[in-house]
Amino acid sequence: MKFTVYLHAQLNTEWFREEITYRVSTLDMTEQWGPVISKVEVDFPIDSLEKDALFSDIIERLREKQSKIRAEAENKAAEIEDKISKLTAPNGESNV
Repeated sequence: MKFTVYLHAQLNTEWFREEITYRVSTLDMTEQWGPVISKVEVDFPIDSLEKDALFSDIIERLREKQSKIRAEAENKAAEIEDKISKLTAPNGESNV
């Protein structure tokens, strides 16, 4: 599969030194990344790529994100439950 690829150069002056950084895109990003210093046609051998392989990768990343969100929610729920327990402690043992 052929793509037109743009190579951008940008002068980075952070941390008291000057260096040139490069970025590659399939779009002309001159306004964001600096001038295009090279534009080439690139032929990537991706004919054998199957959609199912991409779907399984996306699903795996979504499952990981889902697990992380559940863990965060469980931690927050435990914190709330702890506050409730302190507020409802018998004999005025509340530490709030």
